Amino acid sequence: MAITTGYGTPLITMQGWEMAEMNDKDGNRLLNNDCRPDELPFYRIGATFGSPDDEQYYGLGQNQEEYLAHRGHKVECWADY
Repeated sequence: MAITTGYGTPLITMQGWEMAEMNDKDGNRLLNNDCRPDELPFYRIGATFGSPDDEQYYGLGQNQEEYLAHRGHKVECWADY
């Protein structure tokens, strides 16, 4: 998957993704206790993205780290629905 500008300039490209069931090895199996009986089970998902070498990321809202520029750092995102 790739996202480009209207002129075709690349903004970001997905390089890979993963999905895993909650388990004891990763220490997250108990999160399934938050799932209602009529809901589908939870999964842990992740994706890796690449962007142009001159791209920089600043702020990102909920991530309060000791650095301002996030390029080259892991960014954790959570989604609740």
